[in-house]
Amino acid sequence: MIYCKEESNGTSTDTEGKFSIVLKRNDNTLQFSYVGYRTKLISIPFTGDTRLEVLLGTDLTEAGEVIVTAKNPVENTESVKTGYVEVTGKEIRKLPSLMGESDLIRALQYAPGVRGANDGNSGFYVRGGNVDQNLILLDNAVVYNPSHVLGFFSVFNTDIISSASLIKSGMPANYGGRISSVLTVKTVDGDFEKTSVSAGLGLIYSKATLQGPLIKNKLSYYLSFRKTYINEIVKPVVGFFMNYDPEGVLSNSRYGMYDLNAKLTYKADRRNRISLTAYKGRDDFSLERQSINYESRMDWGNTLLALNWNFVISDSSYLVSSLSYSNYEFDFRSEQYIMGINLYSSIRNIDFKLEYTRKGFWQGLMKIGAEAKFYRFVPNKFMLTINQVDLNYSSYQDLYADEFAAFASWEKDLTSSLRFYGGLRLNNYGHIGPYQQINRSEEGIVRDTVRYSHFETVRSYTCLEPRLSLRWQTGESSSIKASYTRNYQFIHVASASAVTMPSDLWIPSTASIRPQFGDQVTLGYYRNFGDNAFSASLEGYYKRLENQVELLYGLGASLQDVSFENSLASGNGRATGIEFYLQKLQGKLTGSLGYSLSYSDRQFAMINQGRRFPAKYDRRHEINLAAGYRLNNHWDFSAGFLYATGNAMTIPVQLYLLGGNVMTEYGETNGFRMPPYHRMDLSVNYYFRPKRKFESSLNFSVFNVYNRANPFLIYFDIQGDIVGDHSLSVSAQQISVFPILPSITWNFKF
Repeated sequence: MIYCKEESNGTSTDTEGKFSIVLKRNDNTLQFSYVGYRTKLISIPFTGDTRLEVLLGTDLTEAGEVIVTAKNPVENTESVKTGYVEVTGKEIRKLPSLMGESDLIRALQYAPGVRGANDGNSGFYVRGGNVDQNLILLDNAVVYNPSHVLGFFSVFNTDIISSASLIKSGMPANYGGRISSVLTVKTVDGDFEKTSVSAGLGLIYSKATLQGPLIKNKLSYYLSFRKTYINEIVKPVVGFFMNYDPEGVLSNSRYGMYDLNAKLTYKADRRNRISLTAYKGRDDFSLERQSINYESRMDWGNTLLALNWNFVISDSSYLVSSLSYSNYEFDFRSEQYIMGINLYSSIRNIDFKLEYTRKGFWQGLMKIGAEAKFYRFVPNKFMLTINQVDLNYSSYQDLYADEFAAFASWEKDLTSSLRFYGGLRLNNYGHIGPYQQINRSEEGIVRDTVRYSHFETVRSYTCLEPRLSLRWQTGESSSIKASYTRNYQFIHVASASAVTMPSDLWIPSTASIRPQFGDQVTLGYYRNFGDNAFSASLEGYYKRLENQVELLYGLGASLQDVSFENSLASGNGRATGIEFYLQKLQGKLTGSLGYSLSYSDRQFAMINQGRRFPAKYDRRHEINLAAGYRLNNHWDFSAGFLYATGNAMTIPVQLYLLGGNVMTEYGETNGFRMPPYHRMDLSVNYYFRPKRKFESSLNFSVFNVYNRANPFLIYFDIQGDIVGDHSLSVSAQQISVFPILPSITWNFKF
């Protein structure tokens, strides 16, 4: 916050840290303040337009901490944003952790409408959408799979997060390509003045960070590395609580993970800032069962590179451009006796974006820009070997696509009470060559093959996306907001299992796979009270989803033909709900309470006999509670509680004999509910007395305090011989992932 006491005038910075303030006096004192940083006063005689660059030092004795809240509390009522959540790295670290690691995705799940898939899965679902319908950006580079450690935590190292914002509705026109939400994660810059080292030693991993100036006040660097030792520590702990079995999956598996974040930031002058961000992460999971001569290995990981340039043209306008590269790869290998299977898939893209912002345009805020993307997909590279001889079990081909977009938006106060935001985004997507299109008869016989050369258009789609938001100020600390958005998405995920896994396939829109799109309408009431110590919101929404994709026949059948589109079903979906969110932002005790009542369903002509059925992660009720208490400069405490209606699944309803074979008949699609999910976590931080050049803290956490056996998967165990003695016993068996998990982590910095 920036405040001028002499003129009782103030403002706040935007997400890039930029601000503009108009003063009438010649001599003023500006006060710069922010939670967790030391307040700074600057006295400057203003003789005209003046440019300032202010750096605030951290304040280790700051008592009040905010949990899951925006930077400025009045934005809850004064801004035109709906469905907006913002957190900082410091706020995330205050929440209870899993095995000593705090995590961005778990922190966001304390906001209503944001749902985790289940334990062992770091994907998230927003207001009835699928996991692939969230645009996830790390310094403007796309993250396709945010999962680490089979879902223990995400790829976002909390130490490198400056801020993260999630947009659930009212998506601005400068974002596109997904139909449910946008998660933007901004990383910290390296220190421009001094070199420092920080590290953390925990039960599941260790991490270390090095940062400092290469050229003082001009060029800084930031390096952060994490690596797990889950095989040496976590497996024995989990095995103890889960009755360790020498022949079980836990004892015969191995897991490895690492990730590396690096960043260079260059301040050429007061108008230009250039940053280069790199990320490399990899997971490696292997499983071996000697009793059945089985061995498998699964690898997956992301590679990201982002070049960003911010250019301040004047006090009222600036230009932001970014060039990024993203690559996600998945590789699965399995061997049993003489047979071997290998499955590889990947998605990579290059993205260039240019965005111009002008304040004061027609007395409002204008933003225009353009974006270009190029994709390469390997959705289904599959190989079968017998006695180490490769068999051409299936044919495959890489797929290519490009996407171009132009956008414009304008935000303005039409009256003292009414604020308007309007935006348009025009997209042109093309499925391009090289590509081999096989045309078949109704009987499945190949009639002819059409071949497309490099960059030749196979099929293109042009789509217009309107965006509209309104805010009506009903009082000094209350408002009503409404928004409407249409979003198109040109890439899809085809899931081969009942849970979200790294093996899920990314595929592009083609001539037979149309782009999915969604319309969302939101209406809400927002209010602050207690001198902005509390903020509350009540939002209702309705979302319509078209051209949704489901895999019909399972992964193996879908990979046997180059025209894998034949194994996909297309349908529609709906989602509606009400969300309540209350936050306490000030004082020693801070926290949030969220509740959502929601409905989400799907309809496919080829599934469930064309009748509507609940979406996989449709959850009727959800309660989220987070609380933090700062006792003094040495101790703080936090707690979190989550409750959600169980996931939907399809179950068999009867078995019968047909021609001597046992047949299974399944009930309604997703007609059965798993038991409810609920969990409580606790965390305590102790901060040692800061020394001159060394500071450290201990974190004590307990994940799943009362050892709730939450369902990860339910399967049916069949015992007996229905053909021989006509005896048969069927029982439902539940697999749970995380029992009670205590942890301790030592963090230090010098």
